[in-house]
Amino acid sequence: MKKRGDVMKKILLLIRRGDLRMHDNPALQAAARSGSILPVFIWDEQNERLGAAAKWWLHEALGSYIAQMDKAGASVVLKAGGTARIVQQMAAEENISAVYWNRHYPPAVYQADHKMAEELEEKGIEAKTFEGDLLLPPWETRKKDNSPYKVFTPFYKNIMTMSIPKPLPKVEKLTGFDHEQVSLSLEKLPLISGFPWHDKLSTHWTVSEQAGLNRLHRFAKEKMNAYEEKRDLPAADGCSGLSPYLAAGQLSPRYVYHYVLQSENSGSDFLRQLIWREFSWHVLFHFPDTLEKPFNPAFCSFEWVPENKEPIHCWQKGETGFDFIDAGMKEMWETGVMHNRVRMLAASFFTKHLLQHWTIGMRHFEDCLVDLDVASNVMGWQWTAGTGVDAAPYFRIFNPELQAKKFDPDSIYIKKWLSGNRPTKIVDHQAARKRALDRYNTIKK
Repeated sequence: MKKRGDVMKKILLLIRRGDLRMHDNPALQAAARSGSILPVFIWDEQNERLGAAAKWWLHEALGSYIAQMDKAGASVVLKAGGTARIVQQMAAEENISAVYWNRHYPPAVYQADHKMAEELEEKGIEAKTFEGDLLLPPWETRKKDNSPYKVFTPFYKNIMTMSIPKPLPKVEKLTGFDHEQVSLSLEKLPLISGFPWHDKLSTHWTVSEQAGLNRLHRFAKEKMNAYEEKRDLPAADGCSGLSPYLAAGQLSPRYVYHYVLQSENSGSDFLRQLIWREFSWHVLFHFPDTLEKPFNPAFCSFEWVPENKEPIHCWQKGETGFDFIDAGMKEMWETGVMHNRVRMLAASFFTKHLLQHWTIGMRHFEDCLVDLDVASNVMGWQWTAGTGVDAAPYFRIFNPELQAKKFDPDSIYIKKWLSGNRPTKIVDHQAARKRALDRYNTIKK
């Protein structure tokens, strides 16, 4: 409790996409306890890597979060431009004594934030950062020799022995202060494109923190016991549906982790997937070049087929003639997500049947996924292409038709997303498989 006569510290709270919640928000919690706050969300196009679908989700999530912050007592200021410049300008104008934020690990953002922290400290302004994105900071999950993990299973076994901090309580009350800052309206942020293809997304999702919490609670109660049995069956509705809420920061990974551990139903199989997300960020943090370059340097000279717009367009539109692949691409275009098993197959088809560079397919996913998680997207594409850490063997080339028989035997999923006459297959599976193996064998040698 502050003594009479104490001056409240004036704190600038920097808000990012991964912070849009009141529960288990370390920077928000610390700021609420330490002084009066000025919350600011800055849309920094230069450092963001969001496509149209993720921007739509961010727009909706921001609206919900702003309403919660208003109710708690501190209105969010919206800005657009360079983060460091805006933060330093606001700090000077409002006589800010400290800037708080949760760390975020996209390479460009993390590096820029590190530099910004140094510049703030040089000006006598405290820069205080917190872990809000992950279960543990990526430098705390190293091997015994202090090197980063490159294989998932040892990483998973290690992190399951570590103590994960308990989630913080929901922030109910904030103290703002009078300021002279002019806020953009939410509609002025460049998040919604002029082409309204994403309007249909609102029919599939409720975008709010409470909706994410409700979905987690229902999943733990109703689906989690059967998760391992059903998670690979796209027609079974066995997945959690939590990925967009985690990506936008409307769900805390620590809250999810501990809620699952304390659940009456078994959640070990689901926790493994949550920790795969953690592993993806661990790899990207320690090897930031993997955002664009293959982790395995041998693939720097791999002979991908030159970018071919016709088959790429067929793949994007779900018109390859392979029903399981096409159903997944249609699902993503309609809902902003794709079932994880089908997502892997669509990426495999793109990189191995079409032999197109994995970054081209990755960028299309970036544009279409509401649950875009940069590290998981990179990890998934590199794993499937065979170029990454812990990668799928180069010779594993899935037959889409056999995969459909195994995971959608009654074609329920396929029929849900496809109708009418189907196009001719754009490649022959056996010929494409042979071509891919021939190319991949050059890497093996």
